[in-house]
Amino acid sequence: MIMNKEHLKKAALNNKLIVSLVGVALILGVAIYFKNHPNTSSLSSLKHETSSLSNTPLAKIPLDSTLTVEEKGLFYTPQKDATKAELETYSTLVAKNATEGNEIVINDCKSKPVVLKTTYGSIFNVKNTGKTDIHFGFGSERTLIKAGSNEKIKANYSTGPGIYGYGCDDPSLSRSIGLLLLVQ
Repeated sequence: MIMNKEHLKKAALNNKLIVSLVGVALILGVAIYFKNHPNTSSLSSLKHETSSLSNTPLAKIPLDSTLTVEEKGLFYTPQKDATKAELETYSTLVAKNATEGNEIVINDCKSKPVVLKTTYGSIFNVKNTGKTDIHFGFGSERTLIKAGSNEKIKANYSTGPGIYGYGCDDPSLSRSIGLLLLVQ
């Protein structure tokens, strides 16, 4: 019985890791694209009704009920087959909603600011005001942040400047809870 519970915990952790990596890959693809194609377009064409990771309607995900239309557009990144205009719209939306600073506050899978803009290589603070420990980072570059504490993080991720989405440890949530916009 203990072996089965341990196996299930490992499987759940692996599933979370896979979903996180897929999200990071999508966001990094968009970031690389916009680094090479700096032109932007209007926000008027942005219409996200479902998650890029699943076909679950946004209204059925409990944490999504508090999101604005723009936040839904931020957290549900363009899919692999997105057009150039959709990718440009996404990049513009991220830049428009970015708050310059050096701190992210996470409380029970909700992040403030929604998009933190900071300089690549700088140090920023991640504060966990929630009741459970969280893992913050991207890909294999993750840091454990205990409930009620904070950690200083150096923004020098191996893929360079760009848009980084981070999630939470809630298996029912297959989207980012916040974004980190790293600029030169």
